[in-house]
Amino acid sequence: MLKAEVCVHRDYIDAVLYSLGRQGLLQIDDIRPRLERDKDLERRVSPIEPSALLFELSSLSSRLRALTTTLGVLEKPLDQEMVREISRLLGNLQEQVPTYQALVDLRLRLEYAKTRMARTDETIVFEGWVPAEKAEALRRLVEEASQGNCFIALSAPKVRHGRAGLEAEVPAERPPTLLRNPRIAGVYQKLVTGFGVPNYFELDPSMLWLFTFPIVFGLMFGDLGQGVVLAALAFLGFLLKRRGVKGEELTTYILEGTPIFIMSGVAAALVGFLYGEFFGFHLSAHGDGVYLPGIVEAREGLLEFLDDNLGQLGLHFPRDFHPLKYPTVLLKIAIYMAVIHISLGLVLNLVNKLRRRELMEAVAGPITWLWLYLGGAYLFATYGSGVFSVLFTNIGLAVAFILLPFLVMLLARMKTGGVEGLGEALGALIESLSNTISYARIFAFAMIHSVLNGVFTVPGPYSAIGAIMGAFFFIFFESIFVFFQALRLHWVEFGLKFYSGDGAAFKPFSTEQVEAILEKRGAA
Repeated sequence: MLKAEVCVHRDYIDAVLYSLGRQGLLQIDDIRPRLERDKDLERRVSPIEPSALLFELSSLSSRLRALTTTLGVLEKPLDQEMVREISRLLGNLQEQVPTYQALVDLRLRLEYAKTRMARTDETIVFEGWVPAEKAEALRRLVEEASQGNCFIALSAPKVRHGRAGLEAEVPAERPPTLLRNPRIAGVYQKLVTGFGVPNYFELDPSMLWLFTFPIVFGLMFGDLGQGVVLAALAFLGFLLKRRGVKGEELTTYILEGTPIFIMSGVAAALVGFLYGEFFGFHLSAHGDGVYLPGIVEAREGLLEFLDDNLGQLGLHFPRDFHPLKYPTVLLKIAIYMAVIHISLGLVLNLVNKLRRRELMEAVAGPITWLWLYLGGAYLFATYGSGVFSVLFTNIGLAVAFILLPFLVMLLARMKTGGVEGLGEALGALIESLSNTISYARIFAFAMIHSVLNGVFTVPGPYSAIGAIMGAFFFIFFESIFVFFQALRLHWVEFGLKFYSGDGAAFKPFSTEQVEAILEKRGAA
């Protein structure tokens, strides 16, 4: 994103604005806040006040909208012969009002845009933001529309030095954020921006959510059969959405979210394959569950592979693994998911600070925090539940993996934040533990899912009916609860490590919608 400062001769400002509106290249910022900061500029230009034409257009637009509503009431045919001619005339007028409305709105947008600008006797001055790849197109457009009677300056967003104990670079300007994600990640972008739009200086995690959100969902909703059904139903909803089917507000939200449930259903099926869950029945080749040829053997091969490769991390997978039978394995899975997810958030925090050249803040924050957190994770992987007794008996381990990174974090934060750095360092230590514990909800929901599956599939002549009822319950009710738990982990435990969400979306000045109406009616 580049800052654009434009100066145009007053005779060409309407042509420039009209061209900008058609192309949608520039977000026009209000120049008044800059005039308050820049006294030299304030002495040379004065803000443009709302014109008499603006008030007239605003009033006319309101009257046209009111007339449109009135004509809508009079649409119904009248029975009396004497007023049929009046009805015909009103019908003709009704056809013209939207065109008049569009023409007024087009001019109204131009006049509103001018109130964000400043002027001298001969020139109009305004500023805004343009995507870097469209900067030259903006330059050509303004030069052509003004016939060369213009001046355009483009510059990168500026930073200034502030103080928070030491000098730290903070943004002096707040460029809008132009979110660019593949279409497949669009629905996750909506979840991300539900927390807040990323500011220009921080990373957009939408693409990461595309992978991590279904995994977290699947770990809590692990069932091979129910996952497949959830994905299939979501895919059906996706097809209905593509066909333009709409419903009430809740139905609309569900249809919009179908891509999430398609991917989450697939993830739940894969995790269910690992858990050995199939519509509440346990997958087994030994007579104590359901035997699915090929699938059972493939599952046992997967468990053997995982046990061989993850056993050194304390994750041992028995051949008859099931969440209810081996809850400690499930709990370790949840903890390792926490370590991976939280560490990824800290890495993104580090990237954000390096991009802003906040080197001291990077050391005081994510670097030492990662050192502390991954050190604790290593000790847990090595010593398991006996880690605390080991720390009390082996001072060298305690110093290298816990005390030393904490002391470095404490000193760095006190250097950048003064006495408050002590509280921040202690907060990071406590937060590391509390956030990790929060991921125990993965363990809890997976256990609840398995327990309720067992309730619905009690052995007997009606176990198949119970499995169907259970699938209905889990897919239409529990999936919603699991969705919000996964969302909470992404917004809070993961997102707050690096994401502020205090940005504003890029909204270029545009007249495209109004002109589309005029073109449709042949009045452009």
